[in-house]
Amino acid sequence: MTILRGEISVGQTTPDPESAEPSRRRTRRRIPELIVRELSFSGQAMTARQVAKAIDYNLERTEAVLERMEEAGQVLRNAEGRWAIGAANLAHMNGHDLTSSNASPESRLMPLIR
Repeated sequence: MTILRGEISVGQTTPDPESAEPSRRRTRRRIPELIVRELSFSGQAMTARQVAKAIDYNLERTEAVLERMEEAGQVLRNAEGRWAIGAANLAHMNGHDLTSSNASPESRLMPLIR
């Protein structure tokens, strides 16, 4: 009970700006870019769980991002459910953007990796 009888200091209620540590805001990670980088570095198709672990991200959110990237043609899913980098990303990584004028249908399906 003696603790409760003590006076409550109402002094300074805001932290001293000079002594307080600057607040650090965590920068937002670009998950699609991380996925493309990981798939390109691995050189083989990966499961969503492998991708999530490699980029240190939540499995459910990784799956959602992979599905959005698949709709955009950035990644491909094979019959076993493994993910690989899409043709558009391979061409872009090689320094060439594919257009209808400089790419045959065969090259869009199977781009050469230098």
